[in-house]
Amino acid sequence: MDVLEKMPNKQKEEVFYFQLKAGLLDYSGQNESARTFYKKALDLIDEPTLNNESDLYKLIDYAMIETLAGQKRTAVDRLNESLKLDWLNDDNKRYIEDFRNEFEFYKGNGSQEFEPKQDYVILTTDPYSLEQLLRNNHINISGSSSGSRVDTSEIYISAKFKEATEKLKIKTYPNTN
Repeated sequence: MDVLEKMPNKQKEEVFYFQLKAGLLDYSGQNESARTFYKKALDLIDEPTLNNESDLYKLIDYAMIETLAGQKRTAVDRLNESLKLDWLNDDNKRYIEDFRNEFEFYKGNGSQEFEPKQDYVILTTDPYSLEQLLRNNHINISGSSSGSRVDTSEIYISAKFKEATEKLKIKTYPNTN
């Protein structure tokens, strides 16, 4: 953090400075202070215009900063609106949906919350149908594998999605691996 403060004053007025400072505070667990700097970064960034596939990265970056700045509902709504664009292909939609789901279930614990974790496991004999059900309910999976029994597969989810699986009456088990 000391090195960051040695930056020239002119650079301390730019988006990069505020994002970097917020990220460092975020990483050290100072979420409220980080949120303040994410808000300052957000104030300096123009809302993205979506004209083609390459603009999707700007959209996601913007929505992530919105979410980390405490405006997750706005970010989720923005991503939901973008899903209506007629030029999106299936891969584009899935990309946006994955981030939308992460932001929708964000608990306010900083950017580290977006790291895929395999906190819980769901056992299933029909992984394709279960994955579709989870996706339709905005629940991201963080991995899957065939279980020790040939007829059983395991699907992993992060803890932030556990409440949503409970509403669907899907049994989850703590992942002990």
